[in-house]
Amino acid sequence: MKIRVTATGEESAVLSGIFFDTETNAPPAVTITHPLEGSSFSLPGDIVIATEADDSDGTICKVEYFADETRLGEATNPPYDFVWTNALVGTHVLKARALDEFLAEAFSESVTITNTLPSANAVFLYADETTQGTWRGNYGLDGFILANHATNVPSFFSLGSETPRGFAWANSTMDTRALQLAESDDRFAATWFETESFTLELRFGDGKNHRAALYFLDWERGGRNLTATFSDAVTGRVLDTQQVTNIANGKYFVWNLRGHVTVQIKRASGANAVLSAIFLDPDTNEPPAIRLVPYRKPIILA
Repeated sequence: MKIRVTATGEESAVLSGIFFDTETNAPPAVTITHPLEGSSFSLPGDIVIATEADDSDGTICKVEYFADETRLGEATNPPYDFVWTNALVGTHVLKARALDEFLAEAFSESVTITNTLPSANAVFLYADETTQGTWRGNYGLDGFILANHATNVPSFFSLGSETPRGFAWANSTMDTRALQLAESDDRFAATWFETESFTLELRFGDGKNHRAALYFLDWERGGRNLTATFSDAVTGRVLDTQQVTNIANGKYFVWNLRGHVTVQIKRASGANAVLSAIFLDPDTNEPPAIRLVPYRKPIILA
């Protein structure tokens, strides 16, 4: 730190002394009162984080909230509750940080909670054979995985590490059956493939319903017909099965998916089993989230 003393008149700048004293501002105190250590929450749902924050010689400026060292947000008014929306599955360590008017700080003790997924689900919605490869603006609002090209997925989604082989039929083409590139209006035709079948693992970590559109294309018009079967990745229970036919011109099959699922693509006829892309979109009929609010004693006015 430097102190600069500047003369404002004709006389020279002077300073007669510097005195140091002990800091008298006491730091605040903060404790997470909800949720309790070891609590478990079933997603989807908002999680209310409540604290007791106090400053013995001043006022609380704000309380910040963290999950796994990532800042979630802040509350600036009593009772300093914070609602954690879009929480993800897994074990998380919560902390709170209180600051007073002089920015003195204090951290709470950590609280560990576990978020669990609901049972997996897959509901077939419709098939689309008119959009063809013109997916931008129609599919992939939340994210996409284009075989042999590009991946852009949200934080709540992950694709299993085991994927089938990839092959490019055409790296550049104006054929409207081919998918648009992610970053330009050029098109390409590519696929994942295996001779008989392959299985992909899809995990939606927020417990909510999401639309997933799978794009199938029989580029050589080789008479390919397939079967797509969704199952619960944990129990193996079959959730839905669809016959994938008439895909020579490109066709989207769209499901509502939730939780941890697998999809098996199996050859019924033609050379092999194929899949060109997965597109993720929000569910347009998502039910409202459940919010658990901690009990607070009522204030009785005399």
